[in-house]
Amino acid sequence: MSERRCDKCDFGIAEDTVGNREVGECRRCPPRVITSAIIGVATRWPVVHGDNWCGEFTPNLSAIERGNLSDADRVSIKVLGLSTRVMNCLASEGVKTVGDLARCSRDKLEYIRNFGDTSMLEVVMRLAGRGLTLAGENPG
Repeated sequence: MSERRCDKCDFGIAEDTVGNREVGECRRCPPRVITSAIIGVATRWPVVHGDNWCGEFTPNLSAIERGNLSDADRVSIKVLGLSTRVMNCLASEGVKTVGDLARCSRDKLEYIRNFGDTSMLEVVMRLAGRGLTLAGENPG
């Protein structure tokens, strides 16, 4: 399992380096509302250090090494932002994690009821956006 740190979390956004520590924002929870007489009403995301961990760690899928899907096995396919139709099709076949999906071949997905060319394109594009491919496909 990868090290649980804010800089390796899907919610962490690195912004700057202070000393030798990365500093950024955590997008796990909604931003705080700040009211000031000078600026009025503003919002601010929590500031975190890259080597911290809040307890709500979600692995950053772009950091998953090709061929090593151990982190992807713990990440729900919900993080891919797939359409409801695709989510329902995958759920009907028991595909629950990104790792499960990356292990599926095109042939397997084509046999799922209501899973057509548009659904296939959506899955391939969402996986590619995270540096992953379907089983048996070459990256690129």
